[in-house]
Amino acid sequence: MANGPTTTQILPIGPTATQILPGAIRELFFSDSEMEKREKMLSFVASEVPVMEIAVPGYIRKRIKSSDPARHTTTAIVIWLCDLHKHGWTLNGKFDASDFGITHLGILKGEKHLMNKLKRLGGRMRWKDMEAGADMIKHAVYSDGLLVGLPADTEDLILLMRNFKRKNYFLIRFHICHDNEVKKSYLFVLMYNRLMVIQVIDKVKYGRIINKIRCGSKNWISRANENLNHRQDHFAKDDSIDIGSWQADLPVATAESAQLAAVFGADQVEHMYSIIAPKMLCRFQKAMHKEGELSKMTWYEDCWVVRLLRE
Repeated sequence: MANGPTTTQILPIGPTATQILPGAIRELFFSDSEMEKREKMLSFVASEVPVMEIAVPGYIRKRIKSSDPARHTTTAIVIWLCDLHKHGWTLNGKFDASDFGITHLGILKGEKHLMNKLKRLGGRMRWKDMEAGADMIKHAVYSDGLLVGLPADTEDLILLMRNFKRKNYFLIRFHICHDNEVKKSYLFVLMYNRLMVIQVIDKVKYGRIINKIRCGSKNWISRANENLNHRQDHFAKDDSIDIGSWQADLPVATAESAQLAAVFGADQVEHMYSIIAPKMLCRFQKAMHKEGELSKMTWYEDCWVVRLLRE
């Protein structure tokens, strides 16, 4: 009778052939780079300076915002990682920006050789993937902010990814930094309206949310209502106007965006909300998420297809 093996045989964790991978996972990678790939991801993000300085009425210092290629690429990376984990697979953080390309349809995909590194998801692998993704966004997509730094909402996303927690998948995937200025303005109107409903039906939850988004103003709700009467004077450079307090008043002030647009022009109003007070906007979103309110909003749909296309 033949003797058994003298040592323990360890089976490989990763796939031995791409055929064993489910179709949803294979779709995340190139099957034929020469035919499918339009360009490397790094080539696309280099098409524009990743961050730009914007002058905002009523504020002396210029504010910074993401370019569209940088913002869209960040979103594509996040969704790619979330989809990888959703289907139960990981790269254990063993990838970088050079491992990704863009199809002719503008879809972000991983190079085929990455499939040899795939493992079944478990342990700290989620965190390692998210940390590697955060490194890609900060160093490759945004080039560390060049000389002007990173937008505050992008920094907030990177921090969430580096300190990854499973309960924050939804927040990371639908983080406010993925939206353009028009969508941000609309989203905050929705969140504010929901907050007013919560104030009526659950005052304890309302208090918890308010405490997390207050920006140094104890009576920011009443201040906000007063500021609605200020209209364009609210944004004027005047010593009597507290810019810090205005940041906390933003959710209410967005309701008057149509009137402000008539005064300043729509292009200026669009980025007032997202650039002057990005930290407050992130706080508001995170507070709603922590209370389980963010996923209830119809604004969020888990079916995004991010297309990285040149103009």
